Amino acid sequence: MMPDNNKVVSIIPPTITLTVGSAGGTGYCDTRGFDHLQLILTEIIQTETVQVQTLMIGENDTVPANAGQLTPIPALSCAAAVTTTALNVLPSPNSVVSNIYRWNIDLKGRKRYIGIQYVPGVTASVDHVACIGILSRCQSGPPEAVSTNLTGTTIASALRLDASV
Repeated sequence: MMPDNNKVVSIIPPTITLTVGSAGGTGYCDTRGFDHLQLILTEIIQTETVQVQTLMIGENDTVPANAGQLTPIPALSCAAAVTTTALNVLPSPNSVVSNIYRWNIDLKGRKRYIGIQYVPGVTASVDHVACIGILSRCQSGPPEAVSTNLTGTTIASALRLDASV
């Protein structure tokens, strides 16, 4: 039996509530056996003046005990201003609708564990944050898949999923 080509994992549980001065929400996933990761982070804030301090994407070869053990990936990380560890500036948040951040990561050449750290802004009252990861395998299917349609004509085709960025 062939394993599933997609797997959804919870990285930061949807029940987390962050307040001013909190260390933030951190989570990671094991990417072993997968070729592509899509991270989706949803943030609900109460006031539009709140600015997320950091959205750091990092990696490690061993299970990270905390965000400090993740090596930042600057090209994927975000902050209120450009820094050496975050090359992307966060947009102003919206308090009316959810703020959704999405990253597509090619896992080729990456370390086994990919994680995210969310640190709320210094003026944040309450942030509700959740993050999921969608892991994908970019493998070829069988060289020829055969099926029969209603008229009895045989259709042969090859299938390839290429989700890398």
